[in-house]
Amino acid sequence: MSEFHQLARICLQIAAGVLLGDAVANSAQFQAAISGVLSVGTFVWWYYANRKTAK
Repeated sequence: MSEFHQLARICLQIAAGVLLGDAVANSAQFQAAISGVLSVGTFVWWYYANRKTAK
């Protein structure tokens, strides 16, 4: 995984954490769902990229 991809993935993970924290504080269920999708998406991206480079 290139440095740019790692930086983008980390930034997305941070954004998801911030959104989730704000959603919990404000009881915003839609925002919490979006942050959950971002978190799952970054995990899938990381898993796919690591699997691709391991071969």
